[in-house]
Amino acid sequence: MFNIIFKNLFKHVTLVFYIMAAQFDLSILATLQNKFKELETEIERKKASLEAKQTQLQTYIDQIQNIESQKLSLELEIGEEGKELLTLEETFKETSNQFSQVQKSATEILSLFQ
Repeated sequence: MFNIIFKNLFKHVTLVFYIMAAQFDLSILATLQNKFKELETEIERKKASLEAKQTQLQTYIDQIQNIESQKLSLELEIGEEGKELLTLEETFKETSNQFSQVQKSATEILSLFQ
């Protein structure tokens, strides 16, 4: 009889250990599942952050290219206006010299008639 009671008790204790082990395993699995969800959330957050930064970088690149294009256009305009200015200054200088010669000649001619 003692033997039968001991066998039944052993079965119950073994069953309790199996139940406790199953609950322990389930709690570990639940913890692991939570950690996986946290990692997935962190991965998604990092992806979104990276995508936003890539977009911002592309915006800056576009702005830089636009500014460089404007700079090049302005440099070309400055070069053209510089050439025009040089041409105008040369024309003014030549015209001034010619005017001075004409004025000198006119003064000489007028002085001959006086």
